[in-house]
Amino acid sequence: MYNSPSEVKMRLTMEEKKQYHDHIVKFADYAEAIVNTIEASNENKELQLQLAVPVIEQTAQMVDLLSDTFLDIVESGREPNAQDIRVFEAEIRKLFASIISVTRQVQKISDTK
Repeated sequence: MYNSPSEVKMRLTMEEKKQYHDHIVKFADYAEAIVNTIEASNENKELQLQLAVPVIEQTAQMVDLLSDTFLDIVESGREPNAQDIRVFEAEIRKLFASIISVTRQVQKISDTK
């Protein structure tokens, strides 16, 4: 279903462009879901939010950068180059590192209870 950036030809239909862009922007929905979950919680909202903020911020930065990069590629009509691919991969790695860090913090808190 998904092609790697190096396989994507930028001669996409408008619908295909929209679909790829929607996949990028979908990460913002996940960040919003985190906030909604915390707001609906009855326990330790402040602590939960403190732990979640780095992931939410990293997600927002990633969505902005990847969205801008993707739109630049599409608007220019060029194919993704090695730098574009490195940008995408680096941003996704940063997000996963942030998620792993929060997961570890939550585990430490859980272990002390």
